[in-house]
Amino acid sequence: MAYDALRNWDAGDPHRPNSEWMPLNRTPEETDSAYRDRVRARARDLERNNEVANAAIKTIVRNTVGTGIKPQAQVHNPDGSLNDDINSQLETLWKRWVKPGICDLEGHSSFYDLQQMVLRRRLVDGEILAMLPIVRDGAFIPLKVQLWEPDYLSDLSYASGSNAINGGVEIDQYGRPVAYYFTVDLAGKTKRVPANQVIHLFQKTRPRQTRGMSEFAATMNAIKDLGEYMEAELVAARIAACFAGFIKTDYAGGRIGRLERDSDNKPIESIEPGMMEYLMPGEDVTFASPGRPNTDAAQFSTAQTRRIAAGLGLSFETLSRDYSQGSYSSARQGHLEDRKEFQALQQYLVTHFCQPVWEEFVRMCVYRGLVKVANFDSDVDRFTAASWIAPGWSWIDPRKEVEATRIELENGMTTLSKVCAMKGDDWQEIMEQRAREKEQAEKLGLVFGGAPATTDTGGDE
Repeated sequence: MAYDALRNWDAGDPHRPNSEWMPLNRTPEETDSAYRDRVRARARDLERNNEVANAAIKTIVRNTVGTGIKPQAQVHNPDGSLNDDINSQLETLWKRWVKPGICDLEGHSSFYDLQQMVLRRRLVDGEILAMLPIVRDGAFIPLKVQLWEPDYLSDLSYASGSNAINGGVEIDQYGRPVAYYFTVDLAGKTKRVPANQVIHLFQKTRPRQTRGMSEFAATMNAIKDLGEYMEAELVAARIAACFAGFIKTDYAGGRIGRLERDSDNKPIESIEPGMMEYLMPGEDVTFASPGRPNTDAAQFSTAQTRRIAAGLGLSFETLSRDYSQGSYSSARQGHLEDRKEFQALQQYLVTHFCQPVWEEFVRMCVYRGLVKVANFDSDVDRFTAASWIAPGWSWIDPRKEVEATRIELENGMTTLSKVCAMKGDDWQEIMEQRAREKEQAEKLGLVFGGAPATTDTGGDE
């Protein structure tokens, strides 16, 4: 009976072939803390030295952030209409603030550069921290963005009254962050920073998880193995190229002593196109057949790359840039799945990084009198509302997809703002630009998209 109970779930069978597969259930911190730093170091090594890892990082960052996820102020009047005056002022001030040397505390990056760095570090390191200090440096808005790598978080882990500290993050009894402990010098001195001053970005996959793990953790062994395999194949091919042929002789002393020698007293041996060589009596020639290049290397590389792409949530074509094996339908399906992955990351960045920074930016604009609004503190959400336009993607087959979009618009199944957002465009800017172009075209007597209009005289000829 006891043995039969063990067979209720084959996945839980402790006998062969699962006898060595006996993982333990632990809390997130118990599971991650012993490996977090090592996994992060290995992920960074792959980032520096492995082309597949680098390609994956660049692909995700390029499609998620690209040239930047940009805000569109959405301040509404009490009657529900957009307040174009305030929105225009905020967007104009934002364009000034996001420039390099103004928004970045270190003075190197624009806000959109920081978006790329935040995403890259979350992918590779597993987490990244940001603060928004006020720095009186003469800038028209003293708000800055300061990024901190997780290396600066203390490794403190102990109970502190009703709270607990896990890996430098103090949490309350409900698991909510209360404070962060940063190492501030080589002696290990720490500084406690309240949680409401820190933006901690990581992928939370379990309740009460307080720190992040590199998102390459599940695939880094496969990435490393592929890199080493291809390097081994390259070395083998180089070695194989060094051997052209071997001379076999029956002479005990060999022929080597009678060969012509160079200035270093080394025998001169060469093979040239079309040459004829007479051998000594008793000699024969054998040519090397090293079996390189390996004809199976490409197939193995493709299979391994597919595994890596799947583990990272990407299609094989997107990661490898190899579109030779797919049809339009398969390419489009893979592209749509990739978009879902990128859109989820875009939403994460907007919710956890971009919008909090925007809210502090608007608050600073109001407090410094750059934007005049009444009753800001009593209606903060209304004045800090914004929609974020992420970079879009080009259509695979523009003709087919434009036609499908036209049908959706005509049947009320979508809106112009959604269509433009999917391509990374601002629908209001497009409408305004089209109006300007139409006005200019009419001044010049130009007509686009059809034949010039004719005047109906009402008579027959």
